[in-house]
Amino acid sequence: MVCRMRTVLGAAAGLLAMAAISGCATPKSPTPWESAFSPMAEVGHDATEQVTIRQVDFERAESNPRLPGHEIIGRSAFRDERTAAGDLSAGSRLGDFARSIGASMVVVGERHAGQEERVRFIRTAGVGVDSGDAISRGTPPARQSGSEAVPVLVDVYDYIAVFYRRVD
Repeated sequence: MVCRMRTVLGAAAGLLAMAAISGCATPKSPTPWESAFSPMAEVGHDATEQVTIRQVDFERAESNPRLPGHEIIGRSAFRDERTAAGDLSAGSRLGDFARSIGASMVVVGERHAGQEERVRFIRTAGVGVDSGDAISRGTPPARQSGSEAVPVLVDVYDYIAVFYRRVD
């Protein structure tokens, strides 16, 4: 009985240690490519090993170009800031998403869509007001910090990605 209790306690301690070392896993937020994805065919359940990502004119990507030996499995279209689209390399989150849905090629287009007002939060710091007693004791006033919402104009872009699967 004592031996079994030590085994159980040892296993529990080991699990706690592993949890502490690994930390709490937080799920990744979906990319705009994933959030805006509209399937046009059955999405593959087998991830592909290699994805090719090609940048073309927005209008060409928007026309869903037919590619020999490929079928369209879906597309994503959204408007956002340039930094939101992320890297367009095969090793990016776009490439990871394409692989996960069985796409072997992604055709991506972008075009400048003007400017939009967005809210940014800036850190603020100030000096707090202390009572006269604190000042007379020589205690410096307390520093206060926070954030303030500031509207700014940012460049925004229209993005479209067409996801293809090889069929030959």
